[in-house]
Formats: sequence, structure tokens, C-alpha cells
Amino acid sequence: MNTRFCLFTEELNPPFDEGYKNFTYNLFRLSRVGRVVHRLSAGDQSVIDKQVKAGKLLLCKEIRDTIREFHPDVLIYVPISSITPASFLRSRILKFYAQGAPVVMIGLQPRPLKPILRLVAPDIVYVQSRASKECLENAGFRAGIIQAGVDSDRFRPVGRLEKDSLRKKYMLDPDAYIVLHVGHIKEQRNIRVLGEVANISDVQVIIVGSTSTNEDKSLSLWLEKRGVRVIRGYTSRIEELYQLADAYVFPVTQETAAIEFPLSVLEAMACNLSVVTTQFGGLKDYFSDGDGLFFVEDPSQIPEKVDHARHFRPVNTYSKVESFTWQSVADRFFDEVEQFVHSLTRCKRD
Repeated sequence: MNTRFCLFTEELNPPFDEGYKNFTYNLFRLSRVGRVVHRLSAGDQSVIDKQVKAGKLLLCKEIRDTIREFHPDVLIYVPISSITPASFLRSRILKFYAQGAPVVMIGLQPRPLKPILRLVAPDIVYVQSRASKECLENAGFRAGIIQAGVDSDRFRPVGRLEKDSLRKKYMLDPDAYIVLHVGHIKEQRNIRVLGEVANISDVQVIIVGSTSTNEDKSLSLWLEKRGVRVIRGYTSRIEELYQLADAYVFPVTQETAAIEFPLSVLEAMACNLSVVTTQFGGLKDYFSDGDGLFFVEDPSQIPEKVDHARHFRPVNTYSKVESFTWQSVADRFFDEVEQFVHSLTRCKRD
């Protein structure tokens, strides 16, 4: 008998231009491939089977009845708030709605948890780094790892002619060494260092802000005064910004400033850009220096490393992410969850 998966998140509305939304959208989108799945949320109808409005504690008859009518073997919960005491409590309510079926939670950002929360914990929590997994296990929680993926049809390397054409489209210098960053324009992401990168001779820095949070306007102005081009608003063809660039910089160090497996870094490598990044989250678990990927211990080292990266040849970061397609990530995750559910069933029989 096929395992019946129920997927739930509180809200999933476009645009999908930041980590949580992008990750959850793709997991929901690909969950139905060869599986019996029912997807609940409020938002984009293309990836949701049943629209439900969730209150703070999910005390909702419609959610309860919808889950019970589907009769899932397992319920997968992707909380907007990631791993918090409140999301643990919601997972327990979802387990009640699912009439005792296992609940799998996905936490995209680490949070400190007290062992007492085991009383309301989901059956297993999936996180995105080995450090977060070990932290949960040391506190007495079951934990697994889920990676992030990239749309390899959309994010792909382009030749020189196409790169020049894109630069012309966006009115950029065809001869500049273009450095890109995509994400929230917030102080906590250390993006002031990109103002220093912009001081390097023949370097043009572009920052594409996210629409999901309000930008720090004073920070944007500070960056623009130093020659950084800041692109605001939703960019539907964000892949073109990667493809016209030469390098990507990810300066984040604060755990809560990005999801642990930053999608923008994967997208940059899929476009075969040189990448200069901090040793953030799960990146070091799966990637090592080389082929145009450069790790730094501190954001202050980024300008010097970018200057080094622009003289590095050949760049082959694309090869590092070939196995990280969204479909392969989804397949590995659902296969692992299915095995987990079967193991719980065997334990009950024994």
C-alpha cells in the first residue's frame, strides 16, 4: 500500500523570492510525483490541494476535518517560524488531527530548544546542517537532514555572447567584473562588506533585495553611495542576474539571517559563478573549497578573496551542485520519511 503523505504549512503565497517560500514551494510542487499526497495551506493554488486558513494554534475545525478525511500515514509540517516552542505545540495539535499518525517537522533555521519540549515534539525534526542535527539529538530529539535544491533548467551556465546580451539588457558594463548578492537588505546579513567590494577596480556590485521583508533604507542608501546597484522589488527572471554576473558573494554569519542551506549559493553555483561565502549553516557539510568556490572565516576577508577569485580559472562550481536538483532532494526526503514511518510501524508490531 502506498504511503499517504499530508503536507501542511501555514501560508504559501507568491512571490517565492526568499528561502522559506522557495524551499516550501518546491517541496510541495514535487511531492506529488509518484506519491499519494494531500497539501494544505493558504496561498498558491498551483501547489495546494485544499485552501485552509490557520490561526495561531491551528485550532480549526476545517483543518482537523480535512486531515482526518484524508487519513494520512504521516503528516509533514513546514512551519513559517521554523523550530520554536509554538511550532512544536502546533505539531502536537496536527498529530491529534491526524489521529496519531507520525508528524515530521522541517526547520530551516536553528533555534535553541529545552529538553522539556520533548513532551510536545514532533516524531522527527529535519534540519539543514549536521551541527543542528547533533544539537537536537543531544537534547533528546529525533532528527534528520534535508538539503535544499536548485532548478537546473532555470539556473544554468551561459556562454559569453548570452552574458554580454544580458548585460546590455540591464545596461551594465560588458567588461566589468560583476559581483552579485541576492537576499534581504538587512544589517544582520553583513552586506556592508559589499560596499568595500565595490571599491575594487573594475568591479560592479549588484544586490537584488527580497520582497518578503522591508529593506533597511539607510543601508541601501549607504551601499548606493559606494557604487552598489540595488535592485528593489520582485524580479521574475532572477536567473538572468546570476547569468550576467561573474561572481556571487554570501557574507551572512548570523544563524537566523538565512535558511541553513542558502538557496542563492546553490543557484549561483548552478550558473557556474565563482562563489565567495562564509562557512554558513550546512554549506561546509557538503561543499569544499576549489573549482571557484572560496570559503572565508570572517566577512572582512571577502574583498581580498573576491579580488583573488576574479583571476581564478577555470571555474567549475556547476559540477558541485549537479546532484542537488529539487526533484532529487524531494525524492531522497520522501523516501527517507517513508522508511521512518515503516520503522515506527515495525516497532509497534514488535
